[in-house]
Amino acid sequence: MSDHWLIPPRTRSRAVPRPGGPPHLATLFEGFTAFLVVERQHRPGTLATYRWYFADFLRFAEGNPRTPVVISRFTADLIRAYQYHLAERGLCGATIRLRLATLASVAWWAVQNGKLLANPVASLVRPPTRVTLPTTLRRDAVQELLDRCRTRPDRAIVAVLAYGGLRRSEAVALDIADFEPRFGLRRVRGKAGQDAAVPLPASARSIVSDYLSPIALTRPPPSRCSSSAIPPSRGR
Repeated sequence: MSDHWLIPPRTRSRAVPRPGGPPHLATLFEGFTAFLVVERQHRPGTLATYRWYFADFLRFAEGNPRTPVVISRFTADLIRAYQYHLAERGLCGATIRLRLATLASVAWWAVQNGKLLANPVASLVRPPTRVTLPTTLRRDAVQELLDRCRTRPDRAIVAVLAYGGLRRSEAVALDIADFEPRFGLRRVRGKAGQDAAVPLPASARSIVSDYLSPIALTRPPPSRCSSSAIPPSRGR
């Protein structure tokens, strides 16, 4: 049996629920995170974000001195007060929407499992979503970056980032087998474990092929080499 006093206070209440007493909101959240791990197969980074956001809400709801929040207090009034509290802290609308989306997800799971009768976030008016065009480099700027690259690996990295729109983490996770010379990238490992195929223009495919061809010719046996397409960093 685990010692409740050893539980980190970030996402769980330090107080031990009384037998037969009302369940705490922190306990409800732990059930929600178990659902994310087992049924949704979310990654540790995603879980850490959920925990961070929900811990901030718990700190607000518990007050000072901190008092554990029972599920019956998880109401629209409390969440609306938290929304105004976030605005007073100077957080932007997009950040407030993310915090409220976390609470909405927890409440949705609670409703589905009979812990709540209705989702308390549903009645709130959330900050509007601002639709803006992404900031992209002009073709001449991309070509200037390529011209400044001194090595083939650097040119290949710039090509997949600029022409494929990859994140840094996605570029680092590429394997040699993920590249198809006549198409582009047959598999890119994206956020939340989602894979996608990303076509590349002929100019980018030529740059990547120019980098990978010598590797394929001089590649040692598979048991003695890494299949990573992007070379590891030589230092931090």
